[in-house]
Amino acid sequence: MKTTSGNINVEKIDSKNYGFNASSGNISIDSLEGSGNAHATSGNIKIRYKDISDYSNIESTSGNIKIEIPEKISFKFTGKCTSGDIHSDFHMDYESEKKNEAYGKIGSAPYKKINTNTTSGNIDVVKVP
Repeated sequence: MKTTSGNINVEKIDSKNYGFNASSGNISIDSLEGSGNAHATSGNIKIRYKDISDYSNIESTSGNIKIEIPEKISFKFTGKCTSGDIHSDFHMDYESEKKNEAYGKIGSAPYKKINTNTTSGNIDVVKVP
């Protein structure tokens, strides 16, 4: 799914592979399952995972990222904010006191991979039942 000027709002996606790209707009997905990428140049990204097959890469140039992850999923997380901070309901290790770079292993192997990056914005990692 791709939009140049507008939002991407999806209730549910269950796919082997997915891709979302918004040049100027927000990405909001209420239930996501599979592996893939989400990128917003100027906009926020909010994703609630049902499950992750293998990986999820999320990037926003200018906007916040909020991901909601079921506590049953085991995953490796890496996150970086150039201008912003990272907050997580899961235990994370931070590179500095600024809390703009974080990583963590949650659960036990095999791990799904979640990579997040924002240039100007915050990253929130929320635990859901």
